[in-house]
Amino acid sequence: SIRSILVMMLRTVAVLAALIAVNTGSARRPDVDDRSPVPLSSVPARAGQCTMPLHPGQRTALFDITNVSAADVGACCLACQSTPACRYFEYETKTSPPRCWLKTSGQGPKTHDPTCTSGGITPTPGACVSDDDCSLCGTCSSSTHTCVCDRGFTGPNCELLNLASPLPCGSGGLCMHGERVGSNSGVNATTAVATWGGSVVSSPDFTSFHMYASMFQMNASLMGNNGSASWITNSDVVHAVASTPGGPYTPADIALGPRGRVFRDPNCSDKPGIPAKVCPVVQADDFWDAVTAHTPAAQRDPTSGKYLLYYMGTRQNRTNAKNGFPCLTNDNPPLPSDKAGGPDCQQRVGLAVADDPAGPWLRWDANGAHASTEQSTYILPPGKIGDFDSGFTNNPTPLVLKNGSVVLIYKGRAAQCPGCGAMRTGVATADTWKGPYVKQTSRTPMSIPQNCEDAAVYVSPLGYYRVIFHCGCNYLIAVSRDGVTYTAIGDPKPWCNVTYTDGSTEVLKRRERPQWVMGKDGLPTHLMTGVLGTTSHYGLVWTMAAQLL
Repeated sequence: SIRSILVMMLRTVAVLAALIAVNTGSARRPDVDDRSPVPLSSVPARAGQCTMPLHPGQRTALFDITNVSAADVGACCLACQSTPACRYFEYETKTSPPRCWLKTSGQGPKTHDPTCTSGGITPTPGACVSDDDCSLCGTCSSSTHTCVCDRGFTGPNCELLNLASPLPCGSGGLCMHGERVGSNSGVNATTAVATWGGSVVSSPDFTSFHMYASMFQMNASLMGNNGSASWITNSDVVHAVASTPGGPYTPADIALGPRGRVFRDPNCSDKPGIPAKVCPVVQADDFWDAVTAHTPAAQRDPTSGKYLLYYMGTRQNRTNAKNGFPCLTNDNPPLPSDKAGGPDCQQRVGLAVADDPAGPWLRWDANGAHASTEQSTYILPPGKIGDFDSGFTNNPTPLVLKNGSVVLIYKGRAAQCPGCGAMRTGVATADTWKGPYVKQTSRTPMSIPQNCEDAAVYVSPLGYYRVIFHCGCNYLIAVSRDGVTYTAIGDPKPWCNVTYTDGSTEVLKRRERPQWVMGKDGLPTHLMTGVLGTTSHYGLVWTMAAQLL
């Protein structure tokens, strides 16, 4: 009959959907799972207290470890307590027998499911049975079963950043006062006061330290003022040098900057001073990165000795000069070639290479083949429509591993609304710095609060990946064992109330762009951040250094 045919068709569609979900790594797990439950007797013990159900009637479909046999929700919670990596559990009664899901996190999208009860595990402060209980930011002592935190972390479970008082402007970091800086890479000389964040790479013998920071031309402010251009069309990459990792750093040259023809508003006049006025750009589209070079991140490739400078570039198109979102026009379907949204929506990630930290720097193309300055293009294009990064990619943070492979963390934004207002973080990888760079997370970006961005990453001697984000005037730590999937450690913590090494205090308006400064032992010694103070440095942004304890 027609009814029986329809039933068979619906069953076939359901089976196909389940198979597709499994084969494509969908966050949705099928209702019937073929994994065998794990007996509780085979699960090792862990330190922690069982927190009874927190989310009755909800279900999250990410971060599964396994499922175990459990008679009730209390037994499910105890099973999570007994599993080293488990931080969250779900007890489902829709199957027979009921299933207890053990998970590394309770983050991610949740759906209402009356057959499910969820809860979490609160670790016993300071107690541990594995490095997971120490947030992967320290090691678990086998003799005392307490956490021994690595440099830079503190707290009973190594869940907190451990920073000394930062160095004030002029005593450390990069704090410019109108120095005129030239270039050997074809960029026009300029004067500057404002810098924003700083990525540091050392010489092989750790006797000199080279910082690459965003530097705003002619003392312009971060966001622009009184008709002045902002960072999006007004940033160079300055190279500064110091003999110690905390600085102070002295500007040496401009590594990267605008190229090609840059036309500014003819009805506007630049005005020097503090803050200065830099006229807006109306057209600069000879190259994909014609108008700016911003958010630099430096690495030294251990296999070739090359210095690598990742950065964000953009262009300005006269016919689509407005800024804002959504990025694409109303073409149906939308075309990737659409350039609405101005320079914001044309941000891309690029790479420049040099044999010496002082340059000269050569820009490279998306395939990793050598390219001249005139021919180079970006290495990380936007994603497809529907991806979180379909609008643009920016703010690269590379990590070059000992074998020369690269983990590249970056930001992106969707091309169309809804979703165009959310900046998300993703991961790409490459076998070498030459690429190609393969996105690992275009469909499922990092599960962190959407106001957390600007990752800095390093891998510890034990192979634990550690990332720090800024979240407004807070910071967030996330960790990973594979460099791709990260778990946030707790909630964002405040860090804008500072006491400098000279005893003075300040409440910062912004503290962003964190970057680790690595030491000989494979652990960071300092943290650089871009800051905007209430009293320091003329009210302009500068790059602050703080030692890690």
